[in-house]
Amino acid sequence: MKHAERLLALVAGLLLLFGLAACEDTAVHTTPPAPVDSENAPTVQVEPSTVGPNMPVTITGVGFPPDTAVEVHLNPVTAGFTADPLGQGQTDSEGRVTLEVQMPALWLDGTPITGPELLVEVVTEDGDIRGVATVPFEGETLESFVTIDPSSGAVGQQMRIDGQGLEPGRELVIRMGATEAELNAEDLGQVTVDDNGAFQTLVTLPTTWPGTDTPITEPSLIIAVVDASSDETVATASFTNIAEQVAPAGTETPAP
Repeated sequence: MKHAERLLALVAGLLLLFGLAACEDTAVHTTPPAPVDSENAPTVQVEPSTVGPNMPVTITGVGFPPDTAVEVHLNPVTAGFTADPLGQGQTDSEGRVTLEVQMPALWLDGTPITGPELLVEVVTEDGDIRGVATVPFEGETLESFVTIDPSSGAVGQQMRIDGQGLEPGRELVIRMGATEAELNAEDLGQVTVDDNGAFQTLVTLPTTWPGTDTPITEPSLIIAVVDASSDETVATASFTNIAEQVAPAGTETPAP
């Protein structure tokens, strides 16, 4: 009799453990990205069909979950998924999204972007669902270029700008615009190129366009280094403006 009672107690304990395990919250995103060639995978279209450095492009995604945040990533054909988004948006009630972004001229490590092809990926923020388009990339080899840190975030924050391959002693100014052809006339900063053809400086991105009270809401901005005498644009870099993100009260950007 005692043996039967022990057996019943053991079974009851096991049932209790299984019940608790079933109630445990396991809502963790473990689903791998959907295969881009599967029947139900989202589709992505890029206009124009051939892109280049600092070129404004329109990216359209179809077949994503409705009312869902998505990110745009740019990758070499031979590389994996990158962490920093080129742009962000949200799908509509039918799972469609249209994003206006600016093609960068450099990768995040400062290496110039080269072709012949790039991958444009639109991905849900959890990485579970993605659509990919392969686009030709055409651009001249850059001899002089700048990098910015951070390359995305909110206006009102501080940014570090590094220049390389420039003429020593050249006087430059920093300007900003929605495109390279629409640079604002007011300078964000001034620098002199050192003997090694390089410079490093800090600027603070304004929250309104200089000279106006118009808020800066464009999703992509061009940071340009311009010759102070001739007004010639020497080099540019792209900044992804995340309008809903609040600029941090302090910055951790290293001082030059």
